[in-house]
Amino acid sequence: MTADRAEAPHPGRTAVAAVGWLVFGGIIIPFSLAFLLGLTGLESSPFEYLMAGLIVVTGACLGGRGFGRRLARINGSPEVRRVGRAAAASYGPAVIVAGLVLGFGEPAAFRATQSLGLPIHVLFQMMFVPAVFLVVAVTGLAIGHALRHSPAREVALKPGAVAALGFLLSTLIQDLLGRRVGGPGAAATATMVTVAFSGALVAAAAGGAMMHLVLHQHAVSGIAGESDRG
Repeated sequence: MTADRAEAPHPGRTAVAAVGWLVFGGIIIPFSLAFLLGLTGLESSPFEYLMAGLIVVTGACLGGRGFGRRLARINGSPEVRRVGRAAAASYGPAVIVAGLVLGFGEPAAFRATQSLGLPIHVLFQMMFVPAVFLVVAVTGLAIGHALRHSPAREVALKPGAVAALGFLLSTLIQDLLGRRVGGPGAAATATMVTVAFSGALVAAAAGGAMMHLVLHQHAVSGIAGESDRG
């Protein structure tokens, strides 16, 4: 009895481990490595930015792969490798595409909002919140299709919405604590970078947890349906 309990993974801890792949493997480790290697400064060369991008996309792909594989195992799916590949092929590229769009689109968006009189921190939220939603939704859609019998649309939309809300709440709380993007002294303390980074961590954790919850509920309802038919 004791041996059986020791071998059986606790579903809560396993879910946390899955989300950990997304948060640590997909965000903290690659971004921290790029920062420690000095590849993300304002004076960085195009080559250094390219190297930073490669580090980030590799880390995001590996983190997504680990998350997808864990998620498949938790929910009893035999498609572990398929889900891992789908998560890696969606999460990593989605992170990079979102980063490129935000980076290149920010100057034009800033000029447009200046004419409308919008504060910088509002522009920041208007740009990043939809981007977070799309990254998580694209990943969820890929995972949902890879699992074959899961509700792909629900696996995309619910986690995407929860992740976007988590990011927004994180930025609003930091704003109330005096860490306002575009506020006084924001450039000296790299406020935008740190607020975006911490918001991304919250979003990944919230979105990953919601993805597991949606799939778990679907699995439970499927088992209940089979029992009723039996």
